[in-house]
Amino acid sequence: MIINTDYVRTLALKENMSGAQLARKMCVSVSEANRVLNGERKGGIKVMTGLMRAFPTADIDKLFILPITEPKSSIKAKDIGLVPNLNYIKELMAKKGWSGSDLARNMGVSITEANRILRGARKGGKKVIGGLIKAFPEEDWKNLFVNMK
Repeated sequence: MIINTDYVRTLALKENMSGAQLARKMCVSVSEANRVLNGERKGGIKVMTGLMRAFPTADIDKLFILPITEPKSSIKAKDIGLVPNLNYIKELMAKKGWSGSDLARNMGVSITEANRILRGARKGGKKVIGGLIKAFPEEDWKNLFVNMK
C-alpha cells in the first residue's frame, strides 16, 4: 500500500503536530516519521500501524492508496484488517463463469493459492489484495474486501 502523504500532512497540521510528535505517536524514529511526511516511505506494516495509532479517527480509505498490483508481502491480514469478501468474489466468478483455476490465472497465482483464498485460508496480504484487484479491475476494491478492524 502507498501512504497518502498529503492526507497525513493535513492530519498532522490539523493537530498542530511536529515530525517529532508524530514519531512518538507512531512509535517510530523521528527520521522515519519525516520520511513519511516527505513521501519517501511506502506503507510497510510498522508505518501503517503507526499511522493508524497516531490518527485513530482518520479515514483509512484516505490514509492509504491501494496500488493496482503488488508482489508478495510479509503483511498479514490481521495487521491491516482486510479480508477477501468471499461471497462477493464467488458471485463475480459465477457471473463470469470462472472456476478456481480461472481465478488463479487472472490473479497471477497458483491454483492452490486461489483455492486457499476461496476457502478462506488466505487473508488480505499484498499478494491477495493485488491479485484480486488484478483479476477484477472493474470492481471497486472496497467491494472485494471486508475491513475486519
